[in-house]
Amino acid sequence: MIAPQPVPPLAERAEAPGQGRPSLYLLGPAGLERGGERVYLATRKSLALLAYVAAQPGGSARAELAGLLWPDHPEEQARASLRQEVSRLGQTLGEALRKLDPQTLALSREHLWADLWAFEAALEAGELERAVGLYRGPFLQGLQLKGAVGFEEWQAQARERLQQRYLEALAALAARRAEAGRAGEALAYCRQAIAADPLAEGPYLQAMRLLERQGDHAGALRLYQSLEKVLREELGLEPSAEARALLGPARSSLSAPRLPAPPTPLVGRRQEIEDVLLLLQRPDCRLLNLVGPGGIGKTRLALAVAERLREQGQALHWVSLGGGKLVSSLAEALGLPLLGRGNALQALLHRVREGGPWLVLDEAEALEEPGELEVLLRETPSKLLLTSRERLRLHGEWVYEVHGLAVAAESWAVRGSPAAELFRAMAERAKPGFAPAPAEWQAIGRICRQLSGMPLALELAATWVRLMGCEAIAAHLEHDLDLLDGSPGSPGGRHASLKAVLDSTLEALRPEERAALERLAVFRGGFDLETAQQVAQASPALLAALTDRALLQRQEAGFRILEVVRQHLSPRVPAGTRAAHARHFAALLHREAGSLTGGDQHAALRRLSAAGDNLHAAWRWAVAHEPALLEPMSDGVFLLHELRGSFREGVEWFAEAQGLPAPGLQARVLARKGRLLYRLSALGEARQGLERALSLAEAPQERAFCLNNLGLVELSEGHARAAQELFGQSLALRREAGHRWGAANCLYNLGLVALSFGQQEAARQRFQEALEHYRALGDLRGTSLALTGLGQAWTAQGQYGVARELLRQALSLSQQLGDRFSEAAAQLWLGAVAGIERENEECRERLQASLEAAYQTGDPVSIGRALLGLGRLAVRDGKAEQALRLQRQALERFQLGHHPWGEALAYNHLARTYSALGESAESRAHYRLALEQALRLEAAPLALRALAGMTPDLEPPLAAEARRLIAHHPSTDAWVREETRREAGGTLEPPTRSLEGVALEALRVL
Repeated sequence: MIAPQPVPPLAERAEAPGQGRPSLYLLGPAGLERGGERVYLATRKSLALLAYVAAQPGGSARAELAGLLWPDHPEEQARASLRQEVSRLGQTLGEALRKLDPQTLALSREHLWADLWAFEAALEAGELERAVGLYRGPFLQGLQLKGAVGFEEWQAQARERLQQRYLEALAALAARRAEAGRAGEALAYCRQAIAADPLAEGPYLQAMRLLERQGDHAGALRLYQSLEKVLREELGLEPSAEARALLGPARSSLSAPRLPAPPTPLVGRRQEIEDVLLLLQRPDCRLLNLVGPGGIGKTRLALAVAERLREQGQALHWVSLGGGKLVSSLAEALGLPLLGRGNALQALLHRVREGGPWLVLDEAEALEEPGELEVLLRETPSKLLLTSRERLRLHGEWVYEVHGLAVAAESWAVRGSPAAELFRAMAERAKPGFAPAPAEWQAIGRICRQLSGMPLALELAATWVRLMGCEAIAAHLEHDLDLLDGSPGSPGGRHASLKAVLDSTLEALRPEERAALERLAVFRGGFDLETAQQVAQASPALLAALTDRALLQRQEAGFRILEVVRQHLSPRVPAGTRAAHARHFAALLHREAGSLTGGDQHAALRRLSAAGDNLHAAWRWAVAHEPALLEPMSDGVFLLHELRGSFREGVEWFAEAQGLPAPGLQARVLARKGRLLYRLSALGEARQGLERALSLAEAPQERAFCLNNLGLVELSEGHARAAQELFGQSLALRREAGHRWGAANCLYNLGLVALSFGQQEAARQRFQEALEHYRALGDLRGTSLALTGLGQAWTAQGQYGVARELLRQALSLSQQLGDRFSEAAAQLWLGAVAGIERENEECRERLQASLEAAYQTGDPVSIGRALLGLGRLAVRDGKAEQALRLQRQALERFQLGHHPWGEALAYNHLARTYSALGESAESRAHYRLALEQALRLEAAPLALRALAGMTPDLEPPLAAEARRLIAHHPSTDAWVREETRREAGGTLEPPTRSLEGVALEALRVL
């Protein structure tokens, strides 16, 4: 073993990081920097290797490193992996990575700065302030190597050793500052130590001694309570006798009345707790009422706030007011004997004035004389925190509305949301070991949304996991809340049944309030004042009263009724109110349909999206009771789902209206369902529906709609000539009718056909004409797509700067509109341009964004295109196996969507990847597939791309002719032409043969 390197001189040790050398950070979040910029290492093991070598003064043996980092690999394979890592690190670090001998690696302190070395040198020199400043967190914070057990053990030991040295330095600094009379600085060092290791009692004791010396008994108590809490929760232990003895005058506060035991774990509510504490700090907020319906979690929130107040050293009493008598409830809580009422009240006021405690009053809605609270405020210095099902309308009352626990709208994010976590925790109580499978989280999300995130309802629903799965619970709750009517294992007492809680709330309403609430239960989601008056005859006064009782919640655009309350009251909604509701929203859809293709598109989409649940309820009612409403609704429903990219949901809506007898209505429903099925690449079903609609349609505009969308199906199936004919027929009908928006759609689609043929100039003309129509109409979605089409055409012609500008405009419009479909297209082509220009990081970000947007719409073609792009990047990164996985996934998407053009594109990408891997046979086979498919489709750009990839395997004369053809053919993509010319190394003469002739000969000889 090489002898340890000598400790560098003090001047060098004081040098700041980054002065001409790379900087290695190991204390805290680990990483490598150069010149203040992060250096990205290839793998986590690269960082682990650097850390281990840095920690060994005399260097590290290769065999030891291979065994530590690749313990499950055979020795030769582990050594090969180590050589690969060392080679990459050598390129990054240069002279900083040294080979002391063929078997030993070390890091040069002349060419590298490491915070670990600086930390240890500062400690040795007694420079404790500098050492503490260098310690940013635990050694290799956040770095985990799966399967590397030996490395993990070494990392844990090193972390513990270094943290202990850090804590010792903090303790020494605190002692020095205390001796110097600088108590504030000493306490700061103690608190740093507590933050670093909350379970170590020493820093607490040191800080408590300092606080007691300063006479800050409340501060010492707060520290003790923090220590008590963390030891009990983490280790099940109590503080030592020494800690208890240090409390001094604050010791008596430990005898304060205990708070009620929390009935459920506290999940979420962090923001609510902070909000309430912030309000209570205000001198003008002395009575704060937490208002919400029964079961919403008011008491649990108040308990959490009370715990925080206790931790801050506040004297506090918890009072349950369920009996309705303020004086007797307070007297019992404060331990006062009940004498005559007057004597009790005076004694009570005297006791509160004397101690000035905070009072938490639970169930304040039960008070017989709420005005007595004003006496407390007037006669004592206390602050009051209340929980109540309604506002008490007291002078000086502040109201904080308590809502249900949040649940994510996206199924992928449900697992981390508070409502879902509470359901899981309660289900685990009912069924120990309950661990939802990934698919079950989506059902849990549905349960949480159906129950408005109401903790009581979630607790009751969770008890049923013993008998049925989450999907069954969600399906049952969609129709009835009887599962929440109490079950074995349900909580007892006043919250044993959700229906009982809701009914007790309704019984407290005046008859006119109850009737209004029953009518308002027709609304799903939100509604505004005007709509409430028109549909449910609910006056502003009634809405205010119901809001005061927390049965309605205020939101930005009006009001919202809790879903559990709505569902409970749904059977009581009058039939006339349901009819009025359906007609109101049918009229809204009809009005907004025109705006969805014009200048008010963004605002119309926002208005309709906000009314989405009400629109669906109106649609369903019309299907069942008044089908004549569906015709004026159909365009609005279609455009809403088209623009939002919610294609599958739109198909479900139109499926609900299938089978109605009127031929004209059937044609509209089938045609729009067919268009949305096309978006989902369900081409067989789309064609069937559109052809049936065409046979039923009589109006020219309906026929034009069917023809245009049948053209899209034909284009997707690879029948570009047939698609071109159908688009032309539709365009003629729409121009004859003066239907500018429909004409723009046809022109855009004709641009797509021209692009597939490689007719780039014709494509540009079509897209430009469509763009002018869309801009004149103010259609953001159409404008975005037309700009993206133009960007594609300019990209094919090599005008990348022009293309990038057009695509950025397209992206801006799609994001303004919130249209994920057009956003996916714009991001995809921006990524393509970045990739052509070798801007790999931008390319990756764009393609990831495109993929995310495409997944949200469910469009397999957009998903496949993004996956292919990411696969191409993986090849550049030297990750060919990853590229193959991505490209195969893309091919599966195209095959699933019956998209032969995409299949040909995927074969091209796979062929290039196999070529990069040196698998010539696989590469040739996939180029053959790509070329054959492209010829069938008459897709000249794809055929030329495949031919370019095949040239290395062709005989020289044929290869030369293929290169000449690619270099001069007008349908060749510019980047393919440029690549071919570079490979040829000079000017290429014009070809003498046709594309078809060269391609067929290439297929014959390979």
